[in-house]
Amino acid sequence: MKSIFSLEKGMTQAISHFSRFDDASYKRSAGKYEYTGNECKTAEAKIRSFYNGTSAFLVVAALALLILTNVRAASAPPTDEQSSTDPAITAPNSDGG
Repeated sequence: MKSIFSLEKGMTQAISHFSRFDDASYKRSAGKYEYTGNECKTAEAKIRSFYNGTSAFLVVAALALLILTNVRAASAPPTDEQSSTDPAITAPNSDGG
């Protein structure tokens, strides 16, 4: 296939090239594609970046859920069930205490 389409690399090699280089590109010159790229990124760096980003997202999502659920619970008026069981919400006694 590579010779039929006048390619410098085969399909697997081209995919690997774009996977390895952050700044991967190609240009056509003299009827052939030339692949260029300078910023090589290792598989370790890609995996580390993925897990750091995923961990950060999960922490932010957990904090957002914690804040949203607590704000909603704090702003909701007490129900009859809560007022009868919570001593801070009960009405004062008739003797003033």
